[in-house]
Amino acid sequence: MPIAIKAPPGAEVKKEDLGVIQSIIVTGDKYDVQIYSSKTMTLNLEKVKQEKLREVKEGRYFSKVLEEEDDGFIFEKDIDGIIRYDFRRIKLIGDTEFSFQKGLMGNFSEEEIRYMYEAVK
Repeated sequence: MPIAIKAPPGAEVKKEDLGVIQSIIVTGDKYDVQIYSSKTMTLNLEKVKQEKLREVKEGRYFSKVLEEEDDGFIFEKDIDGIIRYDFRRIKLIGDTEFSFQKGLMGNFSEEEIRYMYEAVK
């Protein structure tokens, strides 16, 4: 993937080929970012972001959006009274869509999620 991100020293990078979707996982101490890449169906960034936002809001534990920008958002989940944070950031390069989000493992503070969100700008 032609993507560069800022990661803490010692971060581990793992690539997965899921057929039509490629995935890169960047993990470190208090850092876990998953990047998906696939062919995009549209070159309209706003449309892609709104679709990601709709998907997140339809999730069972979605609580609220904390921050929203043109290319992404940070949100909160309330899992039976336990607050968790996550984000989505989208980049369109040529006909490829890159979607950045918190990795599937680990729980992170709002501050740590904001750090990851900024790192993938």
